[in-house]
Amino acid sequence: MVTEITQKVYKDYYSEKERVDLISKYEKKEIDKMIFPDGSVPHGVLKNGLTIFDSIDLRKTMVAESKNFIAIIPAGFRDCETFNTMNPVKETIGGLRALMSIIHVIIVPKAESGIRITNAVTMDKIHHKWLITEMEELGTKAVRILINGNENMPGSVRWQLSQRGKVTMKDNSIQDVELKSSDFRPSCQESFISMKNGHLMEVLLECNENICHSFHLDKEASISKLHMHCYIKNLLTTAHDRMEEKSKEKGRMKNTSSSEIIMMINRGIEDIYDYT
Repeated sequence: MVTEITQKVYKDYYSEKERVDLISKYEKKEIDKMIFPDGSVPHGVLKNGLTIFDSIDLRKTMVAESKNFIAIIPAGFRDCETFNTMNPVKETIGGLRALMSIIHVIIVPKAESGIRITNAVTMDKIHHKWLITEMEELGTKAVRILINGNENMPGSVRWQLSQRGKVTMKDNSIQDVELKSSDFRPSCQESFISMKNGHLMEVLLECNENICHSFHLDKEASISKLHMHCYIKNLLTTAHDRMEEKSKEKGRMKNTSSSEIIMMINRGIEDIYDYT
């Protein structure tokens, strides 16, 4: 079922004629940068008309890859020192940039793929539906690699559980990096405690059955380049809930499931909203 909130996000996007026209020209490769005539840029785009994904080495935190996509752990965190600038799990360290679960990867098109889609709201049933299948398959593969990885594999469950010590934040405050049950949403704390109390394998089996695939639609995405979020819902963090709360305050959702996106694609966006 497609929620009213999701339908409104699409409707709001296609009502912004100037932005839709600019992004459409960019996605069709009629232009190579997203810059309005007055020099401003759309949400999620750098001042040079490109995105941060076009400007950094995505392979630093790569977990797996497919023909057209790469699976990476979200990175670029600069408020304290982390491995390969990976975003932390703990909201007390990462704030709203913290990971949404103990395992969280994003699926981004490879530069050489030629895929030029800014967000799931612009995907259509003729050209793009098949991409979601490839993204989901890669996301599931990458998440399972991290679920089953040993404690020497950066970003794996075991690696995250093994972290100890303190970090100094930009404001000179000191934060403990060890994960605690309070770093997870209340309904997920039992799973975390079980892992700590000798039931790691049982919880990891549950993790394999609780993999989620979602998109941050339109302005809920901080980067205007197609990417899917993949994570495990039995170990969601407090940051996940905080993000959802912030989005709810704006009448939106932070995470929209890939299945809901497919339903919107099947309906044919061009038939629902007149944006020509």
